[in-house]
Amino acid sequence: MANNTWICEEQARFYNSVEWYATVRGRAGFAYKSYLPFITAGLAYAGVTSRDTHEGGTTGTDLYKNVFGVAAGAGIEKAFSEHLTAQIDALYIGLQTMKSKSDKDYYSDNNFTVVRAGLNWKF
Repeated sequence: MANNTWICEEQARFYNSVEWYATVRGRAGFAYKSYLPFITAGLAYAGVTSRDTHEGGTTGTDLYKNVFGVAAGAGIEKAFSEHLTAQIDALYIGLQTMKSKSDKDYYSDNNFTVVRAGLNWKF
């Protein structure tokens, strides 16, 4: 998933990792011949781990939290037959910022973009 590392002036490292995510979205588009351009938007939910390590490799704090956010994107779907379609889309996920539990205030950036391609079979 999405991973970030920051190094600050105190030589501390901060790791941030989105372990998993899920979305609930609506999709709207218009059909033109065998193409369906669309937009999508909704809610996102994810499990995020943040960890800071200090100079000398000592571990500061670990924080695992489930966070909410938004999801928005766009794509296009193409029908090849009555049953087979293919699609490609890009989806932006913007999740809540997390604050570290260490003696300093550090905030994690939990935003990322996913690009997907797929084949669909309609029964």
